[in-house]
Amino acid sequence: ASVIPQDVAKADIRTYSALVKASIVDATVANPGIRFRAKGSSDWIESRSADPSSTEIAFRLTNLQPATTYEVQAIADGYVNNKTVEFTTEAAYAIPNASFEDWSTYSFSGKNVPFPGTGSATTFWSSGNAGSMTMNKAVTTQSSTFVHSGSSSVKLESQFVGVGMIGKFAAGNLFAGEYVKTDGTDGVLLWGREMPRCHPVKMIGYANYRPASVQWAQSGAALSKGDMDKGTVYVAVTTKKVDIRTKSSDRALFDKNADYVLAYGQVIWDGNFGADNAVGEFEIPLEWKNANYDGQMYIIIVASASLYGDYFTGGNSVMYLDDLSFTYE
Repeated sequence: ASVIPQDVAKADIRTYSALVKASIVDATVANPGIRFRAKGSSDWIESRSADPSSTEIAFRLTNLQPATTYEVQAIADGYVNNKTVEFTTEAAYAIPNASFEDWSTYSFSGKNVPFPGTGSATTFWSSGNAGSMTMNKAVTTQSSTFVHSGSSSVKLESQFVGVGMIGKFAAGNLFAGEYVKTDGTDGVLLWGREMPRCHPVKMIGYANYRPASVQWAQSGAALSKGDMDKGTVYVAVTTKKVDIRTKSSDRALFDKNADYVLAYGQVIWDGNFGADNAVGEFEIPLEWKNANYDGQMYIIIVASASLYGDYFTGGNSVMYLDDLSFTYE
């Protein structure tokens, strides 16, 4: 054998691209390279090395199709190595109901709780509505006021939920996961939904955000009464679902630096975002801390009209979100 194809490492495979290599056994071989095709196709695509003096040649294959098996063989002038190696590209995972067109309700503690989705149970998106609906208020609702496409978006409206002095500030919020229970007036959440092994490089979305001055503040937050509220959207790929508890005596919040976080990205708005009466495009690049993890992955997406809603701190801020999507390489 003059040129031998190498097995393709999982770490070198993405959704639309892959790094494939071949070993040169015979230094006199002319124009060594590889050829590849989608399995089942009859047409090969060839790539030749620009540095045939090397004992190893590598090729970055691009414009591949997601979740597709490819075959690779090593070649040279007048030579084809019949050994075939295979690899399968990663999925192009799409965020469910990312345009927030589908809405339904589910029963929680005797209340009909609105959520983005279909059916009578949350399967991807949840919010703090299960808690706020105890006072017959929904902080996260379907809206047709500002949309990027379709007929609706999601509106996150921070507000005081209660009657008179009895109640608590609740941030307009949205997350991938489930609202487990209410502990007193505090939420117990489980963030994260299963996703196939893939490596999104950024999330794109459309938003309109209008902060208000902080009217409610508790210790632990970096904002005080009178400060301008802030909004946030963040994304994480993790190795597990994450328990979230907002009760001050038993608080457990998300830690972007935890070992279970494989990738993370965030945007924080400390002022208006989006033109008046319109949504603007935003991007959140994902920084991968561990791209070689080979187990079950989970996706966490969180949006809040009040950055410190976990600490029950914020004002009457409003965020609209629409058309979230991942970009892959």
